[in-house]
Amino acid sequence: MKLLSFLGTGKYQPVLYSLGGKTFRTEYVAEALYNFLKPEEVIVFVTAEAMEAHGKELGKRIPARFVLIEVPKRQDDVWKVFEAMVTGVGEGERVALDITHAFRHIPFLSFPALLYLVEIKGVKVEGIYYGAFEARWEDEDGVVTPIFELTGLLDAIEWLYGLRDLKRYGRAEGLSEAIRRTNARIHREGREEKPRVLSRYSTVLGDLSTLLHLNQIPEFMELSSRVEKDLSDFREEAVRFLPPLRHSLSEVERLLSFSCSSGHCLRETIGLIEYMLEKGLVANALELERELIVNIVLARLGVEDYLKRENRVKAERTLGFFAGRMKGVEVERTEWVEALENWEWTEELVKAWLKVGEVRNAIAHAGMKPKRDRPRPRKIVRSAREVLETLKAVIEGVGGVDENKD
Repeated sequence: MKLLSFLGTGKYQPVLYSLGGKTFRTEYVAEALYNFLKPEEVIVFVTAEAMEAHGKELGKRIPARFVLIEVPKRQDDVWKVFEAMVTGVGEGERVALDITHAFRHIPFLSFPALLYLVEIKGVKVEGIYYGAFEARWEDEDGVVTPIFELTGLLDAIEWLYGLRDLKRYGRAEGLSEAIRRTNARIHREGREEKPRVLSRYSTVLGDLSTLLHLNQIPEFMELSSRVEKDLSDFREEAVRFLPPLRHSLSEVERLLSFSCSSGHCLRETIGLIEYMLEKGLVANALELERELIVNIVLARLGVEDYLKRENRVKAERTLGFFAGRMKGVEVERTEWVEALENWEWTEELVKAWLKVGEVRNAIAHAGMKPKRDRPRPRKIVRSAREVLETLKAVIEGVGGVDENKD
């Protein structure tokens, strides 16, 4: 493990530093932490002035490597501090960070560097420490200064990442892991009051996210339906045990809101397509729009088993018949054509079918077409939104397509 520390130019007083029941008397927190944590290497970031004031003395006491930095005064200086910290740590190493003697705003600047090391270099942070001289007390051994462990700040960042990913991209894996870790910690601590459903919902959120991004919609909706009955319990436990989630529950509940276990799930599917487009899942949305058009036809015809392969193929062939007529191409007629012939929404539905087919095929085949035939990205997004509005109008316009109204 590496201990990263800072030195300033202050007149440090010898005190008895205390951490986890251990004590060590010194002027330098880095020396105390060296004795507490037993790191293999110590890197101390110092200005030239700090090196002159304290570097030689600290170097006599611990085997430290000193790295010169400047007090950041301009934006470029900030990156120099960042670069010094990042280059001093290798891939996958374990580190502890001591910010006690860092000059004024340097602790703030060191935190992004630490996050970079975690996310990009896979570094494991064993602890973040601050020797709180202001919180000292006196006992028979003299002045005792506690060393606070601030590693929980990284947990807050993990929550932030998880919530951001859910809000922006509809990805809940990070949030699922944060809930899982917090639930495990609460149970390890042996609290009298423990959560009952957090573990289950941690798994559910991860599974829902995976199903959503794989576009496995029936399973996604069925899973949402199965956990719906416990949602109030989850909400209550989240408020009580998960402070970072307390003010963002609406985003989590939204992911859980597309439950449907019976009927053709038309309105729920419309809502899910809107959600996908909001989160940038345009390819998923187009695939689902195509399937929703088939569902609308089957609902209109009163075909209850809308997931049966034979029924879906026949609905697609029926749509193909109307699409062929619209383009002046002869296509074999199906037995369902007559039931849709005079329906006022058939033409709009077929136009949507043609539009979604045009851009969806380009996505389904990874754009493997001559350049002149490839739809532009903006056209793909625009078409997905236009098809959505058409399908919303069809479903709302008939006011009960599931009921096979004339």
